[in-house]
Amino acid sequence: MNRLAFILRYAVHNILRKPLLSGSIVASMGISIGALLSILTLCYLLIVEPLPYQQSDELYVVTNQFVDTDGDVQGEAYAYPALLYQDDKQGVFSNTATMYYSQDIITSLPSQPAVNSTYSSPGLFKLLDVPMQLGRPLDDREELNRFAPSAVLSYEAWHDQFSSDPDILERKIDIDGRVYSIVGVTARTFHEPQLSEIGRNTDIWLPWDFNPSDDYRRTSWSSISGAIYWMGRLSDGTSPSQAEQLLTGLVDSRWQQEVAGKAFFNGWTVRARMTSLRDFITGDSTHMAVLLLIGVIGLTIISCVNISCLMMSRAAEQQKSMAIQASVGARMRQLFAGKLAEIGLLIVVSTLIALVIAVLGFKVLQTNMATVLPRVDELTLNGVTVLAAVLICLMLSLILTWLSTSAVNYNNLAGMVQSGSKGGGLHLSKRKQQILIGTQVAIASFLIFCNITLSLNAKRIIDTDMGFKVEGVARLLLDDTSQSDQTNEQKAATLEAVRVSLASLPGSEAISQSGSPLASFSKMALTNATNGKPYVPLRKSIDQDYFGMIQQRLVSGRNFTAQDIRAGSRRMIIDENFAKELGGDPLRTRLSTGTGEPYEVIGVVTGIALPNEEAGIPRVYTPIGLDSSYFLLKTDSPIGRETIVNRLKETTGNLIVNEYEPLRNAYRLALFKQVATLSISAALTVLIVLLSGLGIYGIVNNSVRQRRFELGTRMAIGAKKNQLLKLIVRQNLLPISIGVLIQLVLLATVYVYKMELIAPYVSTELVAVFAINLAIVFVIAVNACYLPMRALFSQSPAFVLRNE
Repeated sequence: MNRLAFILRYAVHNILRKPLLSGSIVASMGISIGALLSILTLCYLLIVEPLPYQQSDELYVVTNQFVDTDGDVQGEAYAYPALLYQDDKQGVFSNTATMYYSQDIITSLPSQPAVNSTYSSPGLFKLLDVPMQLGRPLDDREELNRFAPSAVLSYEAWHDQFSSDPDILERKIDIDGRVYSIVGVTARTFHEPQLSEIGRNTDIWLPWDFNPSDDYRRTSWSSISGAIYWMGRLSDGTSPSQAEQLLTGLVDSRWQQEVAGKAFFNGWTVRARMTSLRDFITGDSTHMAVLLLIGVIGLTIISCVNISCLMMSRAAEQQKSMAIQASVGARMRQLFAGKLAEIGLLIVVSTLIALVIAVLGFKVLQTNMATVLPRVDELTLNGVTVLAAVLICLMLSLILTWLSTSAVNYNNLAGMVQSGSKGGGLHLSKRKQQILIGTQVAIASFLIFCNITLSLNAKRIIDTDMGFKVEGVARLLLDDTSQSDQTNEQKAATLEAVRVSLASLPGSEAISQSGSPLASFSKMALTNATNGKPYVPLRKSIDQDYFGMIQQRLVSGRNFTAQDIRAGSRRMIIDENFAKELGGDPLRTRLSTGTGEPYEVIGVVTGIALPNEEAGIPRVYTPIGLDSSYFLLKTDSPIGRETIVNRLKETTGNLIVNEYEPLRNAYRLALFKQVATLSISAALTVLIVLLSGLGIYGIVNNSVRQRRFELGTRMAIGAKKNQLLKLIVRQNLLPISIGVLIQLVLLATVYVYKMELIAPYVSTELVAVFAINLAIVFVIAVNACYLPMRALFSQSPAFVLRNE
């Protein structure tokens, strides 16, 4: 025990003697290990850790795939009646839940906040075993067709919108003109599964009966909605594949009966697709997490190599002290133990700091990546994080101690004291130097190549011309709170009054009764009225001012007129992508929906490219119904939401503002993933270049110090500076080349075994990326060789030899 205490005191003494060195080691390793722990915990959460629900492995999300005659999936969602039919007739789930995701306005609050609402069956709360902070969940009292106006708030909505009112269960709220009784508040620890989109959290749960689907969608078997979801707990003894087959037979047979007679759907089928709740939530986000982990591991290894160089330099300074210990009988294992104590203490302190940095990393991810990575709100310091920290601490302590002491020649230590030798520093073997340099180059070049590739891909998406402009344009979505039965003509008259009123606002340039070009398009089933060929383009309803407002160019034909919109004419404008698919003269084409008169194609516009969507998607535009309560407003100066709300109150008391957002904000949000990728990749590339350059410099500098006498002698007999520099470069050329070859092997391995991961990035420009990568590695290596020699060149040969 006394021996251990002495070793620790001596280790602390050595650490405090070199505060700058010790501080740099602790800071470097603390940041590296902290980043590693943060991303490691994220990967564990997404890939390994079960969802926070009872028997979560039994939960599955079911979607319906609409398959055409060629076997291609033309849509994956639900027809409203098909969902209810399956939920009622199915026999593969012990419990089920239906959900409709929407956004509403709480009109009973003074601020009238917009909230994320989920209309669900009570089964959702049973499936997830939702913990409650107050009250009760939706239960049998809110079953289908009971129309019980009850509401459950999320903890966050209770805290933010109702100031954590303890009497909240005695209050009622008004949503779109309907009054609901608040019956419960979910617990703060509840994390709902984000099915509709990553980062969307429900503020209020309402009974399924009150969802905003119109009468047409509630009865149409040929119209699908992306807002509807269905999930259940698989019954004992039923496999997912069996459940898929049973559900497919159930829904397809009924769907075929309902769409019989519609020529467009001849030969089509519907099949059920089951996905585990875990896979449905995480999707392909695990790829991004793994890429982050690879990058952070690479940075950590580079940092470790750099620290090992510092440790070897420190060991060189301590060689005299070690020689004295060896002369009085200290064995190599005792010297190893002393060095292990010193390095171990530094790594322990680094690990403690790393845990703090990991927690900060969780906060950063939760703040900035909540819309990109699922489940980040569940990130917390847990047993896996602590265990990983302990293992990393032990491993790094042992490896760095071994590297520091492996260069010590124990047999020569005692003789150094007797001869009075200064020791001349530690002599790291040529093989170990080459291994360290090769490791640095392989990791650095691999990560630089990957980061440059990711950056170029992200920048290409960011720089893609969308085919329209969003500057100065805002989206306005209105809700009707009157709950009175109005004819479409009455609604249209009210909205026309709103349109005229908003157009007269100071700063208003134009107004269009159309949806946002950045919002999702719906699918439209069409058939060529001449040859019967089916098509499924994307559709958006617009008015005559839409294309001019967003500057989407008309290629041929004409635009809609105000008369086309007022009459609801069966006319259509298509984009160039759909025109190519149609072939021939598109302006002579008539397209049928199976009901009513066929649509007449009157114009062709340029195609658009939306962020995160495939290029070349065919789109069509049809006249909007004048009772549609959404607008695009273009202004020459910003108009605030409050101004819009006040003008709306002056015009009508039936409508409220649900959403008012500049399209520029929506565009930035759509590109957030690419912007984040570009920023992170650029930052990592800079860090890798700096850290790898410092690491290689440290190794080469150690090599130059070991060969100081040799180099001084060469200088004394007339060797030129460029000859000496070439000598050092040639010495390190082999490990650098080996590092580049290892990089190629790593890239080939990823290409062969993870082709699906890198497929979006494979292109001919990778040759140029590799050339840039090699140039960067070459510059790093040459500078790392030149800088140690520069210090030598500034001294005279006599001084170099005298101070060898």
